[in-house]
Amino acid sequence: MDAAIADAEAEANTDEPGKAKGGTEGFKLLPRLPERDGFSTIAPLVFSLPQIRWSSQSMVPHTNIQGSLLRNTTTLIYGAPSHTASPRALPHWTECDEFANGDTALIQPASPLAHGEWYFAGVRGLRDERSGDLLEPAPGVRRAQEVVAKALAAGLGDDGDDADDDSGDIMDFVEDGSEEAEEGDERGEKRRLAVRALWRLVQVLRKHPNGHDHNWVRSWVNATDLQAAWAFPTISADSSLGALNHMRNITMKWLDAQPRRMPPSKVVKVDREECSRGKGTPRIVWGQLVAPSFLENHYSRYSGLDDDGWGGWDDTVGWVMVLPCSVLQHPSKQSGLTSRVQNVRSIVQYGHGLFADRSEVTEDWVTSMAQDNQWVLVATDWRGMTRFDTPVVLQALMSEPQKIINTVGNIKQSFVHQALLLSLAPSLASEQLVKGSTEVDADSSWWSAFSSASTTTTTDSFTDSFNATSDHGELAFLESVPRVFYGVSNGAVLGAGYTSWVAPTKLLSRAALTSGGANFAGLLLSRSSEFSVYALVLDLCFFERRSVRLLLILMQMVWDPLEAASWANLETNDPGNRLTPTMTRVPTLVQAGAGDASMPKLAAHLLARALGSVETDDLPHPYGVWGLATPDRPASMVFEDDDDGGGSGDVGDDDDWWSVGFEGVYSDPLHKKCDRTIVKISDTKAEVSGYDAYYNFFFRFDPLHCDGDHDVAWGPFDGALDLSGLTDEIGDTTKHTGKDTITVDFSAKGGPSNLVGEWDPEVPGIKWADGNTWTWLRALESEGGVEGEEEGEAQGGSDAGGGRTRRRLRSTSERRRLEASSNSTNDGTDTSAAEEATPAASPTATPTSPLEDEVMASLKSIPGNYSDPDHPGCVRRIHGFYMKGDAPVRNTIVTGTSPAAGTGTGAESASELACDGATDEVWSTPLPLEYDTIEKFFVVDFSALNGPSDVIGVYDPTVPGIVWDESSGLAAWVDLDEESEVDDEGEGGGEIADDDVWITPLTEEEKASWTPV
Repeated sequence: MDAAIADAEAEANTDEPGKAKGGTEGFKLLPRLPERDGFSTIAPLVFSLPQIRWSSQSMVPHTNIQGSLLRNTTTLIYGAPSHTASPRALPHWTECDEFANGDTALIQPASPLAHGEWYFAGVRGLRDERSGDLLEPAPGVRRAQEVVAKALAAGLGDDGDDADDDSGDIMDFVEDGSEEAEEGDERGEKRRLAVRALWRLVQVLRKHPNGHDHNWVRSWVNATDLQAAWAFPTISADSSLGALNHMRNITMKWLDAQPRRMPPSKVVKVDREECSRGKGTPRIVWGQLVAPSFLENHYSRYSGLDDDGWGGWDDTVGWVMVLPCSVLQHPSKQSGLTSRVQNVRSIVQYGHGLFADRSEVTEDWVTSMAQDNQWVLVATDWRGMTRFDTPVVLQALMSEPQKIINTVGNIKQSFVHQALLLSLAPSLASEQLVKGSTEVDADSSWWSAFSSASTTTTTDSFTDSFNATSDHGELAFLESVPRVFYGVSNGAVLGAGYTSWVAPTKLLSRAALTSGGANFAGLLLSRSSEFSVYALVLDLCFFERRSVRLLLILMQMVWDPLEAASWANLETNDPGNRLTPTMTRVPTLVQAGAGDASMPKLAAHLLARALGSVETDDLPHPYGVWGLATPDRPASMVFEDDDDGGGSGDVGDDDDWWSVGFEGVYSDPLHKKCDRTIVKISDTKAEVSGYDAYYNFFFRFDPLHCDGDHDVAWGPFDGALDLSGLTDEIGDTTKHTGKDTITVDFSAKGGPSNLVGEWDPEVPGIKWADGNTWTWLRALESEGGVEGEEEGEAQGGSDAGGGRTRRRLRSTSERRRLEASSNSTNDGTDTSAAEEATPAASPTATPTSPLEDEVMASLKSIPGNYSDPDHPGCVRRIHGFYMKGDAPVRNTIVTGTSPAAGTGTGAESASELACDGATDEVWSTPLPLEYDTIEKFFVVDFSALNGPSDVIGVYDPTVPGIVWDESSGLAAWVDLDEESEVDDEGEGGGEIADDDVWITPLTEEEKASWTPV
């Protein structure tokens, strides 16, 4: 011990901080770190606009995070999700801040942002729900757009400094002396901030012209409904995590200097067990250990971290250990065990809750789990978050908010205590189980571990480990037992950060976090029922809750190092990262309680996404977590490490045109809050339904506003679709041959008959011939999938909000049944009467429900490039199915080319049937392909090419390719992608590898078709 301190003092007397005079790397002083150089990577973004509290309906809610990645989103976070990925729109949700009485709004990233990156944030299109009018933009925004427009018109470009913004140049366009002061921005500061933000966005888009979401994000620069724009940097990894990272490294070196790498410890009290036949009251051992202290004054809870790191002094730390009767009982001869230590299955480190202490581990509900599972429990305090720290926290909240830094410093010190207890736990358990003494000598001296067995002795077999050494096999065995962390409530919040921090030491095997979460101060506190008392204290110090919200977000910047989300997002390729180069993750189980008022589920969801967790099962809405993988499907939120590769946001996209094929949920300005739903049945038919407000003269309900209680459903009305404006891509060619229109007869509800609506991507939505405009809100599926038909019917018919089950796949089965009814069986009997008398049940499978493995395998084999023996050299391409979760949410299309002489369906010569690759014509319209997940076949309508209609096809791996119904007369299409694999690998080698199961063997753009945008 003295030698370790002497070495540390020698390293302190150096000419260069952090290095000893002899040139060896020191471990005492904290590295020279930059001040906080950015904002939190997980805290919400805050903005405010006039009447913002009345615009929540036009925000992207947490139940539809996917909507934040669509071009009609009203809020945007744009930037790189990592240092190796190109910028893109990032998932988030937006809400009015009820904690601040609705005076502000929060944009919460759905996953942590990268350290040390710049991001653009914007708001557009928010409307006042009462009038339907756009909210007034923030001061300076309109003038900032004018400045950027002038700069672009003048040809201002990149000045070659490799910086994302050229504020020095763009600021030359800000003022010419003629502008009048703008109300709310008299000094022009807000305008200059908005100019810098917009110009930074322009420069990033220029730098990544083919980046993800480029085509629609650029419209934000000059959007007429832009209401706010700002840019911000996130804190660097060094600035945020550097001190705590260095504390771990110092602690491990300090531990290396101890005899047998075990910190000095002693027992101060033992509560004896009362066991009978392996059951009863457990033994509780109280003790102390020695740990290096990084605090200015480790005797004071008001003290923070010492700026110089470890000053060479140590601290005594209290600990407690629980040994249940199931562990203390002596093994029977029949069990084949020879020592009590072999009863231990796991050593579990317990993290206590908010403002409790280590004694919480002795409560019955914890010890009963230890009894049932044969655990040895150990625990120490979360210094800074115990009952002794309550006065410190109250002082910080009431009068000295800067003292929260000291609280965080104490928690960082507790991480050191937890790590040392974890390393010592096998030795403490061995002392109790082998010696078995419960007597405590009050004058006993500190002792280091009694056993000299190597702490690195681990084997796969517990029995082999126990017999590894003849004298000290007990300790060797306990060293091989899994060490697990278990935290509940605040113990799970801090435990998530602790387990991520301690992971590189390899001391932990796994962890379980119950009722925890991430974004403690920015998200969790204000949504927790436990915070109500502390909120009242803060109300005494501030005039409004908006200021309290800003304080909490500033606190989160200090709290970030304690968050697992910060460590999980640590990148080894961060140019400014000097931290531990390899971050090992501890396998972690995250448990969230439905309806938990203390720990909101949204915080647990954020933690799970940050850790890259996998859902234990495909949970139905609303219990599923957006962005997580399940055992049967990959995560819907995957940020590939790439540069400017084609991204999920621009697949099949065009600069000025896009379409959803009319399907989705719409808003109608003439009927506030009355959703309109369009369900696409085929490429020519749709069903339109919705709700209108109930009106009665006596009740006087508002006839123009739906209230959700007295609304009247109408429809579905048949709609005729003309989708000639659909995008088709053949090679590098993008072709739009018309406009999408829909014709609907609304006369049944007193509206116009045969009203024509045209899709307008600028809205986005439908512009009707009578002057009304429906705005597209979202796709039919909500987060976690849609409800089934039975549930929808139980709730009273069709759901205009998007929960209604899609029915497009039915038409395939109906056509097949009609085809079967018109044919005769092999023995010549007519089956039409039987079909009519006993109609086959229509398949009611919901496309968003989990599909069987063989169905998915069939689906994944269909998209690709094919050759057509009837038309040599011509392109035949089946586009990928757009996947949400583990199922397709819409059918796909078939595109191709034909010889210039014709379609190839007549009596042309062989040369006229072949394509030459130079004069070929692209099909004027794509052919719809509908897949039946029940029957596992698909139907393609070739009538647009003067071919047969409703041709049934199946994928046959023996071809490999597509075999068509014999009655169609079409030859089998050969799968070119699969055929090339067979050629390369030999016969039977063309199966898709497991690693490629979630992508199609096509181009990079097509790979994105398996991942939701």
